[in-house]
Parts: sequence; C-alpha cells; structure tokens
Amino acid sequence: MATLQPNILIIDDDRVSQIYLGELISSVSPNARIAKADNGEKALELIGKTDFDYIFSDIRMPGLSGETLFEELAKATLNCEKCHIYAISGMSDIDSNTITKAGATAVLHKPVNKLLLEQLFYGKKTTQKDEDIKLQTPKQEQLIDPVRIIKLYEQDYTKVAKILSLYQETLPKQMDALQNFWEARNYEEVRSLGHSLKNSFTYLGAEKLKEKAHSLEDVKEGRTEEKYLDSIVQHISGLAKEVEEKIAELIERYEKK
Repeated sequence: MATLQPNILIIDDDRVSQIYLGELISSVSPNARIAKADNGEKALELIGKTDFDYIFSDIRMPGLSGETLFEELAKATLNCEKCHIYAISGMSDIDSNTITKAGATAVLHKPVNKLLLEQLFYGKKTTQKDEDIKLQTPKQEQLIDPVRIIKLYEQDYTKVAKILSLYQETLPKQMDALQNFWEARNYEEVRSLGHSLKNSFTYLGAEKLKEKAHSLEDVKEGRTEEKYLDSIVQHISGLAKEVEEKIAELIERYEKK
C-alpha cells in the first residue's frame, strides 16, 4: 500500500506532460507531494534533498538521458529502499530490458493512465492495456480529439480549457523551432522535437500527426532521405495550423460550458 502522503518526483522536459502526469497523480493520490524537474541534473539535486517514494522519468531528454540517466537515478536512491523508479516512454520500440537493468523498476508507455497508477500505488489489479481499451479511440477523420484530457479532468471543462491553452501557447513555438532546426539540418534537435511533438499530439488525440512526429524520432543524418524528411516536416507544419485553430475553437466552446 502507498504511504498516505507519498513524495513523488516527475522528470520530463515537456511542461505539458509534467502538468498532465501531475494532475493524474493528484487524482489518484490527493495528498501526494509532487516535485518536478525538467532534466536529469535538476532531478539529482532534488533527490539529494528529499527521499522520494516514486520517481517517474521520461527516457529521452536533453542532457542526462537514456540508460545513463537511470543508472544515475539508481545510484542517487541507493539508500532509499522504498523508492520506485518508473521510466516513461512514448517510443514503441524502446528496449525495456536495457532501461530496467540500468535501474528502472519498470518501463511505462505514454500516456500513463489512472488505472495503472492505482495499480502502482495501491496494488489494484489492472493493466495499462485494459484502460487503453476502455478509452474511446479518437476517430481517424477527426483532426484532434482530446478525450484523454477530458477523461482526466472528469469533464471539468474549465480545467480542460486551461490545459488546451497551454498547447495553444507551446505548439506554435514548437513548430517554429522544428522549421529552424530542419533548415539548419540539426538532426539531433529534430529528433528531440519529434519526440516532444509526438507526446503533445498523443494527448490531443491527433493520431495522424502523432505518427508523423514519431517518424522524426528516428531520423539519422546521411541515412534518411532529405526529401522524405522535408515532406514530413512540411506536412506537420501545415496541419499544425489547423490544429491551432481547432484548439482555439475548443477552448471557446469549453469556456462556455
């Protein structure tokens, strides 16, 4: 059984992902004390000051990342017997064995859901797959369908509008950055931004754009055809404008509910 007031650390360079997971944890464990870090280095500083019961960390981030990140997290929590370190990944082809050997308790796939957290905190028997089945699958013809966000906030549309406002703020900046990194042929940043965009499109229920962003995660300089990559970047950029308009429309609608 989880402690009544667990100390929980969320490590993710994506601010909206931080907020989403934080809100989800609070809905399952209202008394949880939640700390957040946007990179591995800051996380290690926080771990040095607090004994955390649970650590939820993205795998791919700028700076300390991947297998090395979880090796360092395991070392930092070596004297904390109660600490569980969960890796969170939006990548379907992640090598879970490598990450768990490095120090993670388990690898969870984005987006984490409420039933899975209940299982981790309280031992409730369910699986992430079960919850994914119960969630309505966004219709392919819809540009976006934020059903996950609506479910998280239990149809509190004021809160839904608030989280959508964050996407309204961050998405144009992400798209500008994508164009700039691609024009500079900065493949490392394109991969990193593709990962971040995939997370955003997942929560927004933008299935087609999520798949395109996923393609950017695997780009390799000299091994991926530039014409193909350029078509993906332009496709995402073009549809992103429509997504921004749809987000604005939904915010206006939800604020009136």
